[in-house]
Amino acid sequence: MEKVILQLVLRYLDDDLNENALFLLDRVQALQPDNASWIHLRSLCCLRLRRYQLAFDYSYEKGLSGEHLGCSYVFAQSCLHLHKYSNGIAALTEAQRLYRTCKLFALSSCQS
Repeated sequence: MEKVILQLVLRYLDDDLNENALFLLDRVQALQPDNASWIHLRSLCCLRLRRYQLAFDYSYEKGLSGEHLGCSYVFAQSCLHLHKYSNGIAALTEAQRLYRTCKLFALSSCQS
């Protein structure tokens, strides 16, 4: 079930149907609130819809700590638009550690 939802969300994002993807992700994340992939995709939708404060809020926890590369990227982009440069730099600095680990070991778990 989760794989089907992910494919549908990615199709919506590819087709630039960000509102539809966000609607579906809101429902899915209510069922799995700690899933970093859902958080990343949800904040990415908000970033694409120019809802920078929402993208910042959704990706804050995983992005600032560098736990998820996608969340860190979206968090940094939203910080750029909100003029919170020091937060964005801190997130990317923390994410560097995870990026180096993924690159060094080519771990498939780094893509989640």
